[in-house]
Amino acid sequence: MSNYLFLKWIHVLSSTVLFGTGSGIAFLKWITDRSGDVRAIRIVTERTVLADLDFFHSRHRRSATHWPRPRPLRRLCIA
Repeated sequence: MSNYLFLKWIHVLSSTVLFGTGSGIAFLKWITDRSGDVRAIRIVTERTVLADLDFFHSRHRRSATHWPRPRPLRRLCIA
């Protein structure tokens, strides 16, 4: 197997994993938004942001870990 073919396969596999991860996170967020449960939406939104930081900003690990955690949206939620 040539180096080009090997690198091409690595690229295809990594892009498939990245696309699948992003689709899974977006699907979870979409399903939760449709439920209408404000507490669940807050929790899933927070975890979606953290997952996006973890998966999509992993190249910049030093700067991504120093980002502040998302603040709870308690002030916006009507209890």
